[in-house]
Amino acid sequence: MPPLPLSQTVGRHASLMTGYTRKETMESDLKTGMNKAERWLQSHWAGLIVAYLLVCLGLYLTIWALIEPLGIPDVIDADSLPVILKYRGFAHVALTVLLGAHITLILELAFRRRTWNSYRVAYQAHTQGPGWWNWVTDGRLAGTIGEGRRMEAIRVKLGSDISPGIGVTYQAHVEGIGWMNWVFEGEVSGTTGLKKRMEAVRIKLTNAPSGYSMFYQPYVEGYGWMNWVSDGEQAGTTGESKHLEAIRILVVVP
Repeated sequence: MPPLPLSQTVGRHASLMTGYTRKETMESDLKTGMNKAERWLQSHWAGLIVAYLLVCLGLYLTIWALIEPLGIPDVIDADSLPVILKYRGFAHVALTVLLGAHITLILELAFRRRTWNSYRVAYQAHTQGPGWWNWVTDGRLAGTIGEGRRMEAIRVKLGSDISPGIGVTYQAHVEGIGWMNWVFEGEVSGTTGLKKRMEAVRIKLTNAPSGYSMFYQPYVEGYGWMNWVSDGEQAGTTGESKHLEAIRILVVVP
């Protein structure tokens, strides 16, 4: 069941919302590795800045050790004073340029630290075998494709890019249980430890003003990527004994 063309409403997110091609699927391991590297930077950024400052200090001391002896004669007089000022001036200019570059980099790291935590929606899949995967955000794949692993549960939460007061609620359809109760903001929908497949899901925003929409797309056993649906519509199947394997979620804002 191939995905339908994207509507104009979500057209600006087309790079995220088009179905994965075979080539993109083969590149998923690389994307996963990049995500791991990004998460490592997020958790170690403070240590990296400290290490960087120590390297800078060592560089400063090295410059002074190499330049200062050349610029200070044994006897300071009218003839040697221009030489001292020349070499000290060079050292001061070099250190000022380096210090400015370092301050710029530190500010950039601080800004990136803030934007790393900026997202509209985050979600986490629990699958057969690995259990809970890492949180992903804004249209990225949660779960697996091509491995035949069933999704068993999901958690969804909104991020700082969504206006305060707006919430999210979602509901899983589970093997042998059917539609479970609606849950909210980071709570588990589905089951863990029971080896029951998750077959479908419905997700919607709460208290959202006009123009806000929740879009989501399931990867289903036997079908692959199905059509994008939105705002509480069913994603997946019921009554066919087919499990979800992965999902992508987006929040579209005015």
